Amino acid sequence: LVKDLNDVERAESLFCSLVDSFPEDPVFRGHFARFLYEKATMSKMITIDDRLFIDAQDQLNQAFDINPEDADLHHMQGMLLRRRINALSKMLIHELQTKELEDVDIRGIRDCLEEWVQKAYEAFERSIDLSPASPYGYAAESQLFREAIELGQKLLGAKDYSFCETDY
Repeated sequence: LVKDLNDVERAESLFCSLVDSFPEDPVFRGHFARFLYEKATMSKMITIDDRLFIDAQDQLNQAFDINPEDADLHHMQGMLLRRRINALSKMLIHELQTKELEDVDIRGIRDCLEEWVQKAYEAFERSIDLSPASPYGYAAESQLFREAIELGQKLLGAKDYSFCETDY
């Protein structure tokens, strides 16, 4: 229904009205969060601390306060973190193209990646625990690992994936 609007700002306004009118509905809050983090990914130079990511996390936190055992909310939490990891990857690529290597905070980016991958993994695992018949948690978790490995390769400047066989 929201996609049929073909107007991102109007869709955002609709979600705001829904969560204002039904503040205790975790489904509206979860879908609003998903809308926000997907909107963030449409931006070419999105930052990892963009307002859209922060607002999406706030909506998810409120949804979890209402229903902490919702598999879809845990899946959305993992997806939000995957989108932030994607923004982190774009940030790294941009910094590697515009700065000297010694001016890029590789350690900080690595620490952020490790934290977000762990949290996303936990969110997807919880989603799988709550809804083991759903394929979405398994697929998203696999995609998370692929994205983490690819970003790790960029961080290390590795030519292949042999770095996966060692402990950095």
